[in-house]
Amino acid sequence: ARLGAEVTVVEFMGTIGGLGIDGEVAKQFMTLLKKQGLNFKMKTKVTGVEKTASGLKVNTEAAEGGSNESLDADVVLVCVGRREYRDGLGAEELGIEMDGRKIKINDKYQTN
Repeated sequence: ARLGAEVTVVEFMGTIGGLGIDGEVAKQFMTLLKKQGLNFKMKTKVTGVEKTASGLKVNTEAAEGGSNESLDADVVLVCVGRREYRDGLGAEELGIEMDGRKIKINDKYQTN
């Protein structure tokens, strides 16, 4: 956006940064990005992207159901969250301490 491009972020959740980010940090970060010219469509999901003669058409709708909308774009960047994959790795058999589904760490991010 600072270099003249129009940027629109389509976010499924109500805040940016994904799960686990501090709410106040996410709010301040979004404010900063808006000042730099980024546009946001929160609680919105992308339902499809179509190639057109002039570029791309991004189809969206409200995450909780609602009206459809289309955005014209030259470029689409897709960024999705991730979840840990550790099923079948044998962490428990190795004696690695767990905290629910997470590997237990100390204040220096070390495991046992």
